[in-house]
Amino acid sequence: LVVLSAAKGDETAYPFENQKHGLFTYYLLRKLQETKGECTLGEIADYVKTNVLQKSIEMNGKTQTPTVSVSSAMELEWRNKKLK
Repeated sequence: LVVLSAAKGDETAYPFENQKHGLFTYYLLRKLQETKGECTLGEIADYVKTNVLQKSIEMNGKTQTPTVSVSSAMELEWRNKKLK
């Protein structure tokens, strides 16, 4: 089990008003669209975290840090798992 979350527990998940999505959803969908799903979970997580954190500070002056929670069964291999 691999769970991507929009923000840390004490943070707010912010909207990306002009894109009609939340910041997390926008960058997740953008990565999937750009790669046509030909990417690993690690690539997705890194891309989303970097872009959401940067854009959140730029737009809101506050952090929004996407996180990844991984089951012990996937702990060593999740980053290299491909979607397709």
